[in-house]
Amino acid sequence: MVPESKAARLVSSFPITSENYSKAVQQLKIRFGREDLLVQIYVRDLSLMKNATAGRNSSYLASLYDMLETKLRASESLGNICGLSGASCRIMSI
Repeated sequence: MVPESKAARLVSSFPITSENYSKAVQQLKIRFGREDLLVQIYVRDLSLMKNATAGRNSSYLASLYDMLETKLRASESLGNICGLSGASCRIMSI
């Protein structure tokens, strides 16, 4: 979380207790949890990734794989994103 951001101020407004953790998470989801926007960002990021081409070294390919896996995992964390964006379903089915 970015220090002094709106999200940081929201979280810091809750006293630190185990009961308030779920309340803080819920408030973050309500205020910042735009799943439709997150799907658009994930789809855009995936479509902008460079293709793996011949002549690239193995560390580049490993980095590309790690980045792809991270972005796919992030999009999967949204659950059934096919209902939110047809574009994401096309990318996920590749």
